Amino acid sequence: GHEGIDRLHRLVQLRRGTEATGSIVETQVLQVLRKAGIEAPFTQYPIFKYPDRPLCLADFAWPRLKIALFSDSNYHLGKRARLDATQRLELIKLGWKPTVVFKKMLEDRKWISAFAELFHPVIP
Repeated sequence: GHEGIDRLHRLVQLRRGTEATGSIVETQVLQVLRKAGIEAPFTQYPIFKYPDRPLCLADFAWPRLKIALFSDSNYHLGKRARLDATQRLELIKLGWKPTVVFKKMLEDRKWISAFAELFHPVIP
């Protein structure tokens, strides 16, 4: 109905300027990244361990810096936890910096600041 069309219109407005995200939560993460001044990521980015098949699909990636961000839901705390942990260890072995964000973390300015430091490290 009309409510669905309005919701779709709002999502399209939020996603302008980037590839499509995989969920509403990922769109919210993208908004937070933009507000924090973090450079635009690649979305739904395949990361390969072997040339013929991807190890995983990062929700957001900055390949030049080898930063991968995954916006996980509660589903990832259950059945997917073991697979996710194994994939992220493999990413570390490949030189990537995998990071996870949950929806509740989006309001935490400390998390955003810490994540932003991956792009511009603070020298003590």
